[in-house]
Amino acid sequence: MRTLEGLVWFSLALFMLHEFEEIILLKAWAVRNNEKIRSLWPRSKPFGLQLFDEVGYAAAPITETASIGICIQFVLIALLTLCSVLFNYYLIWFAFMVLTPVTSLFLHLRVTFQFKGYSPGFVTAILTAIATIWVLFRVYALTSYSALELVIASVAVNVVIVFLAMKYLHSFSTALSTRLQNYADRKNRSN
Repeated sequence: MRTLEGLVWFSLALFMLHEFEEIILLKAWAVRNNEKIRSLWPRSKPFGLQLFDEVGYAAAPITETASIGICIQFVLIALLTLCSVLFNYYLIWFAFMVLTPVTSLFLHLRVTFQFKGYSPGFVTAILTAIATIWVLFRVYALTSYSALELVIASVAVNVVIVFLAMKYLHSFSTALSTRLQNYADRKNRSN
Protein backbone atom coordinates (compact mmCIF):
# COMPACT_ATOMS: atom_id res chain seq x y z
CA MET A 1 0.00 0.00 0.00
CA ARG A 2 1.61 3.14 -1.21
CA THR A 3 -1.29 5.58 -1.32
CA LEU A 4 -3.12 7.41 1.42
CA GLU A 5 -6.42 6.16 0.06
CA GLY A 6 -5.35 2.54 0.23
CA LEU A 7 -4.05 2.93 3.76
CA VAL A 8 -7.17 4.60 5.13
CA TRP A 9 -9.48 2.03 3.54
CA PHE A 10 -7.24 -0.77 4.86
CA SER A 11 -7.70 0.62 8.39
CA LEU A 12 -11.46 0.22 7.98
CA ALA A 13 -10.93 -3.45 7.15
CA LEU A 14 -8.75 -3.82 10.26
CA PHE A 15 -11.50 -2.28 12.38
CA MET A 16 -14.05 -4.79 11.11
CA LEU A 17 -11.70 -7.75 11.57
CA HIS A 18 -11.46 -6.90 15.25
CA GLU A 19 -15.19 -6.29 15.59
CA PHE A 20 -16.07 -9.63 14.00
CA GLU A 21 -14.20 -11.45 16.78
CA GLU A 22 -16.32 -9.59 19.34
CA ILE A 23 -19.62 -10.10 17.48
CA ILE A 24 -19.03 -13.83 17.03
CA LEU A 25 -17.72 -14.65 20.50
CA LEU A 26 -19.25 -12.17 22.97
CA LYS A 27 -22.50 -13.96 23.80
CA ALA A 28 -20.92 -17.42 24.04
CA TRP A 29 -18.22 -16.00 26.34
CA ALA A 30 -20.80 -14.20 28.51
CA VAL A 31 -23.07 -17.24 28.84
CA ARG A 32 -20.20 -19.63 29.54
CA ASN A 33 -18.62 -17.32 32.13
CA ASN A 34 -21.79 -15.83 33.59
CA GLU A 35 -20.95 -16.40 37.26
CA LYS A 36 -17.33 -15.29 36.95
CA ILE A 37 -18.33 -12.10 35.08
CA ARG A 38 -20.95 -11.25 37.71
CA SER A 39 -18.52 -11.82 40.59
CA LEU A 40 -15.62 -9.90 39.00
CA TRP A 41 -17.76 -6.96 37.90
CA PRO A 42 -20.83 -6.67 40.16
CA ARG A 43 -21.91 -3.33 38.63
CA SER A 44 -20.29 -2.09 35.44
CA LYS A 45 -19.36 -5.08 33.32
CA PRO A 46 -17.19 -5.20 30.20
CA PHE A 47 -18.85 -4.90 26.79
CA GLY A 48 -21.92 -3.27 28.36
CA LEU A 49 -23.10 -6.62 29.77
CA GLN A 50 -24.66 -4.92 32.82
CA LEU A 51 -27.50 -3.91 30.49
CA PHE A 52 -28.54 -7.58 30.38
CA ASP A 53 -28.23 -8.52 34.06
CA GLU A 54 -32.00 -8.71 34.65
CA VAL A 55 -32.75 -10.81 31.57
CA GLY A 56 -29.79 -13.16 31.90
CA TYR A 57 -27.09 -13.54 29.30
CA ALA A 58 -28.53 -16.66 27.63
CA ALA A 59 -31.85 -14.93 26.87
CA ALA A 60 -30.41 -11.48 26.17
CA PRO A 61 -29.92 -10.09 22.66
CA ILE A 62 -26.20 -9.55 23.29
CA THR A 63 -25.06 -10.31 19.75
CA GLU A 64 -27.76 -8.15 18.19
CA THR A 65 -27.04 -5.23 20.51
CA ALA A 66 -23.29 -5.45 19.96
CA SER A 67 -23.89 -5.61 16.20
CA ILE A 68 -25.97 -2.43 16.28
CA GLY A 69 -23.26 -0.54 18.17
CA ILE A 70 -20.57 -1.85 15.84
CA CYS A 71 -22.68 -0.94 12.81
CA ILE A 72 -22.98 2.64 14.08
CA GLN A 73 -19.23 2.80 14.63
CA PHE A 74 -18.58 1.31 11.19
CA VAL A 75 -20.86 3.80 9.43
CA LEU A 76 -19.20 6.72 11.22
CA ILE A 77 -15.69 5.49 10.45
CA ALA A 78 -16.63 4.72 6.83
CA LEU A 79 -18.09 8.21 6.40
CA LEU A 80 -15.03 9.77 7.98
CA THR A 81 -12.81 7.71 5.70
CA LEU A 82 -14.85 8.58 2.62
CA CYS A 83 -14.80 12.30 3.42
CA SER A 84 -11.05 12.17 4.04
CA VAL A 85 -10.46 10.57 0.65
CA LEU A 86 -12.92 12.81 -1.21
CA PHE A 87 -11.56 16.04 0.27
CA ASN A 88 -7.95 14.86 0.48
CA TYR A 89 -7.85 15.94 4.13
CA TYR A 90 -6.70 13.29 6.58
CA LEU A 91 -6.12 15.18 9.83
CA ILE A 92 -9.47 14.33 11.46
CA TRP A 93 -9.28 10.74 10.21
CA PHE A 94 -5.77 10.43 11.65
CA ALA A 95 -6.86 11.96 14.96
CA PHE A 96 -9.74 9.52 15.24
CA MET A 97 -7.68 6.48 14.24
CA VAL A 98 -5.06 7.21 16.92
CA LEU A 99 -7.72 6.26 19.46
CA THR A 100 -8.39 2.86 17.89
CA PRO A 101 -5.25 0.89 18.86
CA VAL A 102 -4.87 2.68 22.18
CA THR A 103 -8.39 2.06 23.46
CA SER A 104 -8.68 -1.37 21.90
CA LEU A 105 -5.48 -2.59 23.50
CA PHE A 106 -6.14 -0.89 26.83
CA LEU A 107 -9.72 -2.11 27.19
CA HIS A 108 -9.09 -5.66 26.02
CA LEU A 109 -5.89 -6.10 28.00
CA ARG A 110 -7.59 -4.73 31.12
CA VAL A 111 -10.56 -7.10 30.80
CA THR A 112 -8.32 -10.08 29.97
CA PHE A 113 -6.03 -9.47 32.96
CA GLN A 114 -8.95 -8.92 35.35
CA PHE A 115 -10.69 -12.00 33.98
CA LYS A 116 -7.45 -14.00 34.03
CA GLY A 117 -8.36 -15.60 30.74
CA TYR A 118 -9.48 -14.94 27.20
CA SER A 119 -12.00 -12.18 26.53
CA PRO A 120 -13.69 -11.49 23.17
CA GLY A 121 -11.61 -9.25 20.94
CA PHE A 122 -8.32 -9.85 22.74
CA VAL A 123 -6.48 -11.63 19.92
CA THR A 124 -7.50 -9.24 17.15
CA ALA A 125 -6.98 -6.22 19.42
CA ILE A 126 -3.29 -7.05 19.51
CA LEU A 127 -2.99 -7.94 15.82
CA THR A 128 -4.99 -5.00 14.51
CA ALA A 129 -3.31 -2.53 16.88
CA ILE A 130 0.07 -3.43 15.42
CA ALA A 131 -1.25 -3.07 11.87
CA THR A 132 -3.10 0.19 12.68
CA ILE A 133 0.02 1.72 14.23
CA TRP A 134 1.92 0.78 11.06
CA VAL A 135 -0.84 2.45 8.97
CA LEU A 136 -0.67 5.59 11.11
CA PHE A 137 3.11 5.84 10.68
CA ARG A 138 2.74 5.39 6.91
CA VAL A 139 0.00 8.03 6.70
CA TYR A 140 2.10 10.42 8.79
CA ALA A 141 5.03 9.89 6.42
CA LEU A 142 2.81 10.60 3.39
CA THR A 143 1.27 13.81 4.77
CA SER A 144 2.65 17.17 5.77
CA TYR A 145 0.95 17.43 9.17
CA SER A 146 3.18 18.45 12.04
CA ALA A 147 3.37 16.42 15.22
CA LEU A 148 1.77 19.33 17.12
CA GLU A 149 -1.19 19.40 14.70
CA LEU A 150 -1.69 15.68 15.13
CA VAL A 151 -1.55 15.83 18.93
CA ILE A 152 -4.00 18.74 19.17
CA ALA A 153 -6.39 17.17 16.66
CA SER A 154 -6.15 13.77 18.37
CA VAL A 155 -6.97 15.17 21.80
CA ALA A 156 -9.86 17.29 20.51
CA VAL A 157 -11.43 14.60 18.34
CA ASN A 158 -11.06 11.86 20.93
CA VAL A 159 -12.51 13.86 23.81
CA VAL A 160 -15.64 14.40 21.72
CA ILE A 161 -15.79 10.80 20.44
CA VAL A 162 -15.20 9.20 23.84
CA PHE A 163 -17.81 11.43 25.46
CA LEU A 164 -20.43 10.60 22.83
CA ALA A 165 -19.62 6.89 22.79
CA MET A 166 -19.72 6.52 26.56
CA LYS A 167 -22.84 8.60 26.94
CA TYR A 168 -24.97 7.30 24.08
CA LEU A 169 -23.70 4.27 22.18
CA HIS A 170 -24.49 1.43 24.63
CA SER A 171 -27.88 2.80 25.65
CA PHE A 172 -28.91 3.55 22.04
CA SER A 173 -27.82 0.10 20.87
CA THR A 174 -29.71 -1.56 23.69
CA ALA A 175 -32.86 0.51 23.08
CA LEU A 176 -32.84 -0.27 19.35
CA SER A 177 -32.19 -3.96 20.00
CA THR A 178 -35.10 -4.06 22.46
CA ARG A 179 -37.41 -2.40 19.94
CA LEU A 180 -36.41 -4.92 17.28
CA GLN A 181 -37.05 -7.79 19.70
CA ASN A 182 -40.48 -6.35 20.58
CA TYR A 183 -41.25 -6.00 16.88
CA ALA A 184 -40.36 -9.67 16.30
CA ASP A 185 -42.34 -10.79 19.37
CA ARG A 186 -45.50 -8.97 18.19
CA LYS A 187 -45.43 -10.86 14.90
CA ASN A 188 -45.00 -14.18 16.71
CA ARG A 189 -47.89 -13.44 19.12
CA SER A 190 -50.27 -12.57 16.28
CA ASN A 191 -49.79 -15.97 14.58
